Amino acid sequence: MLCKPNGSKISAAGWEHSTLRRLLNGDFQRRAFTGRERKRIFRPGSENEGFPGAGESVNDVSDPVFCLSAAETELYFGSADGRRCLPTAFAMRDGCGSQYDKESRYCWWWLRNGGRDASSKVPEPCHAAVVDPDGNIDYDGFRVSQRRISVRPAIRVILN
Repeated sequence: MLCKPNGSKISAAGWEHSTLRRLLNGDFQRRAFTGRERKRIFRPGSENEGFPGAGESVNDVSDPVFCLSAAETELYFGSADGRRCLPTAFAMRDGCGSQYDKESRYCWWWLRNGGRDASSKVPEPCHAAVVDPDGNIDYDGFRVSQRRISVRPAIRVILN
């Protein structure tokens, strides 16, 4: 688990152009997995849930390491309780200690979906959705430059 901002620039195309996507499939992947392990990681197509019609094209992507979408999060973690996430010691040292529920110790974590304006519910290009410390999906999310949100990287492994 990491503690990183989702992006540093505002982009209506969401995940496709995010700083976090580049980090996960660059330095993080090279450091976290051996060459042999990387060969076993399946590269699924990931729907890029950006903001069509907001001035930029939105293309699907194929990444070995990715953040889950809200739909995948609901599919793989059947309940809010299952989505709750304790930050690792590494993530705490990296800064996530100030953005978690002090009582329960569970943290916020990024999703691949774009966020939206909390009051108007209109897609907001500089926001990304998150899961809150109680395991609820927050579709409003945070600004992608927020530095205290955990990253829960996902991979799919080839078993045979």
